[in-house]
Amino acid sequence: NLFTAFLNPKRLKELQRYQKLGCEIHHWWATPELLKIAQWVGGSMKQYCGEHDILHIPEPSLMIRTKARIAVTAHDLMYVHYPQYLNPKWADKLLYGTEHLAKRANFWICNSTHTQKDLIQHYNVPPGRTKVVYMGVENNFFSASKQEKEKQSVQKKYSIKQPYFIFLGSIEPKKNLDLLLRAYGRAIKEGVRANLIIGGRAGWQ
Repeated sequence: NLFTAFLNPKRLKELQRYQKLGCEIHHWWATPELLKIAQWVGGSMKQYCGEHDILHIPEPSLMIRTKARIAVTAHDLMYVHYPQYLNPKWADKLLYGTEHLAKRANFWICNSTHTQKDLIQHYNVPPGRTKVVYMGVENNFFSASKQEKEKQSVQKKYSIKQPYFIFLGSIEPKKNLDLLLRAYGRAIKEGVRANLIIGGRAGWQ
């Protein structure tokens, strides 16, 4: 079961691939903020999705009333160490969510040993309730080089000429694109002949 909450109808198309994989979609036409208000007046995960034994929260920000066991994925604790690189509202939301879930969650999935140690040190999460699970990619990622027609189509669409360096990720302060651009400028001055491609959505600032 996949529970979602957003207002943009265009994003519903993104859920179709999960339906094809067998997911049952429970969509609520609201923002996470409205969802939180609904919880104050008695809303619960059981009302939204029916009976469930485990609730997986993909980042420690959204809390909805539930009697189920809770598993949380922690990507990093940047909002603790470097909040200046994040949208203040988002950093506050993650801080509040982590403080609440540190006491409530039954299990934490950490994508690095560093994040695991951070949770244990800063939030006193028992080590036995954490597990490091490294992030992975789908198998078709490794066969991308064989998809020559698709590759040529993308290169033509964005006027990409080889050779090139590519950066993939949201465009925001925490990605340190300033350093990347300075390094690229220096490489060009030293004779490197390659394009720089930046691919990612515009994030905060």
